[in-house]
Amino acid sequence: MGSSFLMILVIVALGLFVNVDAQGSAGLCVPAVRVRKNTVYRGSSKSPLRVPCPVTYCEQIPTVRWFRIKDTDTSIPVSETDRVTVTQDRPTADEKEIISYLSFKSLSDQDDGIYRCVAVGSTGTSQSHNINVSVSEGNLLCVTVSPTLSEGKATVSWMSYIIICSGVFGLVTVMFIIFLSLHGRTCSRKPIKQTNQYTTAVFTPVETSPTFKKHTEDISA
Repeated sequence: MGSSFLMILVIVALGLFVNVDAQGSAGLCVPAVRVRKNTVYRGSSKSPLRVPCPVTYCEQIPTVRWFRIKDTDTSIPVSETDRVTVTQDRPTADEKEIISYLSFKSLSDQDDGIYRCVAVGSTGTSQSHNINVSVSEGNLLCVTVSPTLSEGKATVSWMSYIIICSGVFGLVTVMFIIFLSLHGRTCSRKPIKQTNQYTTAVFTPVETSPTFKKHTEDISA
């Protein structure tokens, strides 16, 4: 009885986990902008420069927009001109990844600054780290990045899985404690076999000796 009850609880918990996991994977999957932190592109004036923004997605292809950061809280959308263009490429048809390019046909001092790319999908929005475009007078093109890769807001999915797993583990633990409690009560209610407190006396007849028997007959006569 107890084992069957525990098995039912485990099956119910697993069913809830699969259901929540299926809903969470569909509802929490947002585009991930894969731009390395502290990325710096250095180019010389009047030279071309192309800045990539790789984005991975789940179902629908997201829309990627570019912004220029003037101040800490001010983002200005990048407008396409005959000198600045935004294009998009898909490296492979099998992998769900696109690359948006901010291309400068001829760099100028006005292009020097901080940029960000933002991926907008049906399930959420993710933005990149700051991308520093540095324009110099010399003939120089250099890219500097840090070893840390930004996953954008896609880390929310991993946090959601951790929360879901923790909740299911806690539910199973509580159910197991309840099972042990019920099982302990069942064992404590078992009847205790009582022993007889009284001692039965056993009498054994004693055979009368012939001498005592004859003496008794003489007295009677």
